[in-house]
Amino acid sequence: MPSLSQDTHDALFTVPSSTPHPTGVTHAGFRCQIGREHLLPTLSLMQAIAESHPSLPILSHVLLEARAPDVLAVRTTDLEIGLNRHCPAIVQMVGACTADARRLYDLVRALPPGSLTLEGSLANGLTLMQDKRRFRLPSLDPHEFPHLAPVGDSVQTIELPAAQLKELLDRSSFAVCADGTRVQLHSLLFACGPNEQVRCVASDGHRLALIERPMPGLTADAVPMLLPYKGCTEVRRLLDDVTDEVVTMTFSTTIAVLTVGSTTFSLRLVEGAFPDYEQVIPRTPAYRLVIPRAELVAALRRVMVLTTERARGVKCDLHAGALVLSVNTPELGEAREEVAIDYHGADLSVGFNGRYLLDFCTAVELEAQVVMELVNETTPALLRVESDPHYRYVVMPMRLF
Repeated sequence: MPSLSQDTHDALFTVPSSTPHPTGVTHAGFRCQIGREHLLPTLSLMQAIAESHPSLPILSHVLLEARAPDVLAVRTTDLEIGLNRHCPAIVQMVGACTADARRLYDLVRALPPGSLTLEGSLANGLTLMQDKRRFRLPSLDPHEFPHLAPVGDSVQTIELPAAQLKELLDRSSFAVCADGTRVQLHSLLFACGPNEQVRCVASDGHRLALIERPMPGLTADAVPMLLPYKGCTEVRRLLDDVTDEVVTMTFSTTIAVLTVGSTTFSLRLVEGAFPDYEQVIPRTPAYRLVIPRAELVAALRRVMVLTTERARGVKCDLHAGALVLSVNTPELGEAREEVAIDYHGADLSVGFNGRYLLDFCTAVELEAQVVMELVNETTPALLRVESDPHYRYVVMPMRLF
């Protein structure tokens, strides 16, 4: 097996040594029973993290550990992020084995609701049984499965409602840069704002989303953290099944650990500094207009029918009381639509990527009033919701004419 780093300060996961597992679970064969309703959502999260074509075969597997008393621990990692969940089960024999994450998920998803019996060993693999159905998957040596490195001395620990963390991610992560080579922008900044507020910031270089929410007790000297985009995406999927629980977030200088219920999510923090985003936020706008969110979304979607994936430019002409949206794509045609707005200033023509405007609008409430502020047609525009001054979105204009 290729070597993984043993440095617990730089490595999120380490190769297990010959020291017995801290839980006391041996890697002999095991047997347990578990409800499909517990195993399926767990495997759904796991298979999204496990790699399809990894350099290390073990990284395409999940580790299943039957533990006393009556717990099936399921774990996966891609060496950058990791997920560990404890599922209720009836354990008849403790032990551990691995199985291909995607294949096991597909099998369990294809089965009807009911109780499942799992038997596992390195020699015989994992056997999945339900009534007269029986399936066997090969196993790799559980000793080869990477162990989670200790967090060490934590820099800070915060707790926040799951619903608040969902909102922070939903209203910022869509602006993360899709280019994985731009490491600092392919991440989400998690930092403290003024007046005991937590702040999330994301940018792809053409737009920036910033949201702040109150968090009593958060100190102003809390260290900013860069969370990897894939990790944020999987955390958000995890929160889909969470309602009123509290998420505990523990940070060290290199690792973040999120705990909610019986699930622990670990991720390696991105190295480096996020760009100085404060300087791009417009401060003294010369133009201010208020647009009903529903009308803006509907008009954008209609005119953008005549745009292409490579050319999403929408021209915006401001007039007293009206916003005219138009596109002109030679190979597809032209579109023009007028939206009634609250605006009493001088005429102005400016172009934007219509997709960027839609992304912001779909992240806010259906009945929201969208405020757009501009200095001129060549500098960034600031979008926000009239009722929420702590959510801001900055977008660069496009030259369309």
